[in-house]
Amino acid sequence: MTPTNSLSLQLAVLYWHFVDVVWVGIYAIIYVWGSLQPVALVELCKDPVCIMDTTLQETARELFQTEPTFFETYIR
Repeated sequence: MTPTNSLSLQLAVLYWHFVDVVWVGIYAIIYVWGSLQPVALVELCKDPVCIMDTTLQETARELFQTEPTFFETYIR
């Protein structure tokens, strides 16, 4: 192994360590960002009617965001 080859190998190793660190950082950011969910409004309710109403409203909102054509089909 010549000094040139050794330098190339060391640079390649450093590059892949950099890539590892970047991927760990990206994974951590996505994991933390994905776990940040808004607080459910159900926690603010005390009576069963409020809990049911809030749950239905949140479910309809989530369904509308993911499948807006559902309301066009079934509301008529």
